Formats: sequence, structure tokens, C-alpha cells
Amino acid sequence: MIHFIESVCAEALEARFRFFQHPASREAIRLGALLAEHSAGNQPRAHALLALMLLNGARLPTRVDADGNILRLEEQNRSQWDQSMIARGLYHLMQSTAGDEASEYHLQAAISACHCAAQDYEATDWPRILSLYDRLIEIDDSPVVALNRAVAVANVRGPRAGIEAVEAIHARQQLNCYYLLYAVLGEFEADSLGYDDKQKQKKIKDRPRGDMGQARKTILLHSLWLLYRGILEITASSFAVFGSWSP
Repeated sequence: MIHFIESVCAEALEARFRFFQHPASREAIRLGALLAEHSAGNQPRAHALLALMLLNGARLPTRVDADGNILRLEEQNRSQWDQSMIARGLYHLMQSTAGDEASEYHLQAAISACHCAAQDYEATDWPRILSLYDRLIEIDDSPVVALNRAVAVANVRGPRAGIEAVEAIHARQQLNCYYLLYAVLGEFEADSLGYDDKQKQKKIKDRPRGDMGQARKTILLHSLWLLYRGILEITASSFAVFGSWSP
């Protein structure tokens, strides 16, 4: 079961990576640029969407290592981020501010821009990112957005606060089969074991490169256990429903 869960998570991430490397994603950016540059489509929302695609696409190749293992934000090699795509994304983000509207695309692109602007993980403006998620969730209160917000909460207020934010997600049961839920909770649980609010940034900065593999293993074990427990709960609920059903 554990090997099956691990393979499912890996395949889901690989599929997502392949999509953004696929010509279709590059075509989406090309068409978005044509739309934003055309007189009929030169609207703030179109520029915001294009900015979002560019800023996310610029960082995606560094989210996995050579073996296909997921890399957390603090482990990614920022020197490999596509700076030309980031520059284009920031340009279109600026163009998107021409109107009075702040759509979900504006907010998501602004969040991505915060990550792109940070020279390293320690420089990430997490309070700013959290404030953007607070605004985004007023427009889109989906469980996935709430989960992303929980990551920002954890980085600002600590892993226990992050766990509480996950537990408070509206319609959280929709995330029961979402592998990133367990990856996020696994990292929160691992961090909370020895978390010190004043030392977290120093711990990340001083951690040797060789320790990253062990950190990923610890988080993976927490994640797999939480996912396995979630599957058991879903299975038990299903048996309870079908057991009480009669034609």
C-alpha cells in the first residue's frame, strides 16, 4: 500500500511537470500574449492571466530533481529559473494594474511574483503572500486555495498554525484524494517536532545540502502515513454507507 501511494504521488507530480513542458503550455502562453497585445483583448484580466502563466512556468523545471523527486521551495535552484519569462511576467503584471479590478488572476500572479522577487528562500515576503491569499480566498474559497494559504500561514505563524489552518478548511473532504494535502501536512508535522520560531530561518540557511535528502524522507514518511490514514478513513466511511444501504 505504501509503495502504491508513493507511486501515485510521483505520477501525479510527473504528469503536472509534463504538462507545463508540453508544447500545449507554450502555445497557451503564445495565445495569451496575442490576446493581451490585441486591441480587443488588451484588458487587465488578460495581462494578469498571462503574467500568472509566465511566472509559474519560469519556475516549474526546478520543482523536481534529476530523479523526479519533488523539491520544496527552499531546495530549488533559483539560478535556473527562467529570468526572461519572469521579466515578461512582471511586465504583464504591471500592465494588469491599469484597471480597478483585482481578479483571482491578479492575486495569483502577485503571489507568484513575490516568490520570483525573493533572491533566496529566507527573503520570501511571507506576510505579503499571506495577505494576498486572504484577499484571494474572498474571491475563490476553494479547498486548494485554502491549502495554499495554510502554507503561507505556517511560514508566518509556525507549523502548528498551519495545521490548524488546514483543519479549518471548508469542504476539506474534497482534498482527501489530493496528494499535496498529505505532503503539506507531512511537512508541517515534521517541522513542528523541533520548531523554534526564532531559529527556523537559521536552520534552513545553515542546513547542509546533504541533509536535504533526509529531510525529504522524513516529510515523505509523515505524508505517506497521513495519506494512508486518510484512505482508511474513506474506506471505513464507504463501508458504513454501503453497509446501511438496502435496495
